[in-house]
Amino acid sequence: RHGKLSNATPSASETAGTTTTTTTTTGVSAPQSINNPLSRLPPSMIHKTAQTLLQTIRRKVHAITGLTCSAGLASNPLLAKIASDIHKPNGQCFVGPSQQEI
Repeated sequence: RHGKLSNATPSASETAGTTTTTTTTTGVSAPQSINNPLSRLPPSMIHKTAQTLLQTIRRKVHAITGLTCSAGLASNPLLAKIASDIHKPNGQCFVGPSQQEI
C-alpha cells in the first residue's frame, strides 16, 4: 500500500499493526500511528521538506519540458488548488495548517 497514490482509506486487513485513521494530502494517504516515522518529526520540518520537494519537482519539470508550473501546498486539495493560483505563472505557495494561515 505504501508508495501508491490513493484517496481510499485502507481496510483493517491492509493496516494490520497500525491504526485505520489516515490523513490525505493531495491524494497521498499516510497511516497515523507510532509506526509512522513522520509522526515523530516536528510539523515545521515536515512543511519545509514538503516545500523543498515541491520546488525540486517544479525545477525538474522546467528542466525536462521547458515549461513552468505553479504549485500549491496545503492541508487539503481544495486549499492547495487555490494556493497554486496565487503565484502564477511560475511560483508556489504554502498555506500552513493553522486557522490564522488559512
